[in-house]
Amino acid sequence: MQFNKCKTPMWIAFSSSFLCACFTHLFALTNVLHNYDDIASMPGGYGTGTVSGRWFLEFIGQLSLDLGLNYNLPLLNGLVFLLLISFSASILVKTLHITKKASAALIGILFSVFPPVASALFFRFTVIFYGFSILFSILPPFFMVRYRFGYIGSILFIALSLGIYQAYIPMTIGIFVLLLIQEVLNGKLSVISIIQRGLLYCTVLIFGFLLYYGITKLSTAAAGKDLLDYQGIQTMGQISLIDLPYLIWKAFKDVCLLPIRDYCGISYRQVIQTAYLLLIIVSFPLLVSILKNITKTISARIVFLLLCLVFPVAINFIEIMVPDGWIYTLMVYPLVLLPCFPLILLEYLPYQEQQSQKISSTIAKSVCIATILLSSLYVYYTNVNYTALHYENRQVENYLNSMVTQVRMTEGFRSDMEWVLIGEVADPLLGSMWAEETAYGGNSYALHLINSFSFSDWIENYIGYNIAFASEDTIAAFTAMEEVQHMPCWPDYGSIQIIHDTVIIKFQSVSQAP
Repeated sequence: MQFNKCKTPMWIAFSSSFLCACFTHLFALTNVLHNYDDIASMPGGYGTGTVSGRWFLEFIGQLSLDLGLNYNLPLLNGLVFLLLISFSASILVKTLHITKKASAALIGILFSVFPPVASALFFRFTVIFYGFSILFSILPPFFMVRYRFGYIGSILFIALSLGIYQAYIPMTIGIFVLLLIQEVLNGKLSVISIIQRGLLYCTVLIFGFLLYYGITKLSTAAAGKDLLDYQGIQTMGQISLIDLPYLIWKAFKDVCLLPIRDYCGISYRQVIQTAYLLLIIVSFPLLVSILKNITKTISARIVFLLLCLVFPVAINFIEIMVPDGWIYTLMVYPLVLLPCFPLILLEYLPYQEQQSQKISSTIAKSVCIATILLSSLYVYYTNVNYTALHYENRQVENYLNSMVTQVRMTEGFRSDMEWVLIGEVADPLLGSMWAEETAYGGNSYALHLINSFSFSDWIENYIGYNIAFASEDTIAAFTAMEEVQHMPCWPDYGSIQIIHDTVIIKFQSVSQAP
């Protein structure tokens, strides 16, 4: 490889992204951090596949398990994921024909520090597959602009990205909108031609989804299973026309209000909201300058403004895809295109006259400084979230170790007994100074981790006990017993008892138990 080639915007985006990613996520790469799902996937796993509509995830996940290459490893899994993220950033820079090296570098940095990257690393056991899904969501626009019959590859990669994790497809939609905006600013195509190209992109998206949907139906039928109702998977794409205007408005509003309120942990601190506000302020002269100097016709300006209004909906299309689902940080990675947008527009600043050179230079520097500020804040608060999860993990380990110790010290205890847990832990003494800092989706405070479905996995992994927990029918039978109803609740003395050769731990009274 020639040295000069390493100075191209594409390689600058890749190198800046990967170097910044290694620095930002060093704590997660070198420490074992668990959330509710990650602890349940030890020593390896890939999550839920075909029944969640993720047939390609199941294929490559099962293949990696068969090859013995799917261990839950912090450093290696994390590094591969960050490499895929960095490569994705470089592909985006190539697709959008970014020539300014500062813009390329900052786009790469934003791709590596945006909160959903940390959220993905909380699910370390499957994070490599998330990385491939992100890459596959960026490849369709690249194929469309690079190859004559690129729509074939675009349709295939849309289906594959959806087949791993459905939430990243708004990245594809957002990049298509950016390509249309660039066509307006280039001024080489008529408005009619731009509309035709937009319809072509929509057609590719539709055929990509149809291919995904068809394979989903075939794979579930072959497995003899139905799709789960988790996160609205069963009804994804079935949008009510009555609800559509509200969903579009909500997707638009949630993005546009980032400078004044949080959305999925993206701007959960006021200082981050202020950084977004600053970025908007310094980007306003950029928009005015572009509208004044580049788009000469009224029709082109109208199309440009309309596409700018469509852009927030495109990158937040997940709100329309899963109107009844719970959307959190992991699912909104396509919003990284929002702070990238001003950097992309810098390509179209006028530099012809000496006076415009000074103004354009000031605008460009202001946008870069605001982007650096936002990126720096994300580096900081990402590590706050990592530190918070570290302490929450330690609390869970110590808390459950104490609980198991008390059970073993209970009179009459034997190792062959079943355990009955009544209700959920509601210990008034249990608290955490870091609980409010677990702001990124996928991060969890101690009480939530203890009461999650992976309760027994914590005990098995950190204490080494494979406990025989009682069935739901057995739990219901003991809950109804008068003797159990008179027991005090955890952590009070007497909340652990041996009744009929069974360990009873009463966390809540019958009226409180879920």
